Amino acid sequence: MSDFLTLFSARTGESFFFVRAPSPILMVAACIALLISSLIAAFLPIGTLDDQAIEGLGILTVYVWLYCLIWFLIQDVCKVACYKVRF
Repeated sequence: MSDFLTLFSARTGESFFFVRAPSPILMVAACIALLISSLIAAFLPIGTLDDQAIEGLGILTVYVWLYCLIWFLIQDVCKVACYKVRF
């Protein structure tokens, strides 16, 4: 998730991410990928994979989203600040 958010931040250069809308193809691809990966992470049944116990995150998926979104905003502010301070 954080990789997609970084992509949205990096594509705008010296501006904040919300200044320019992403292309429709990027937005659709990101939404589909994030939706599928979030659903898998949340609802993965308890079981084993390669002899390792696994289970979905459940409600923790919401906290992961919040954590990534907060750091995305901090990252975007730092990006713009670095462009303004460059020598």
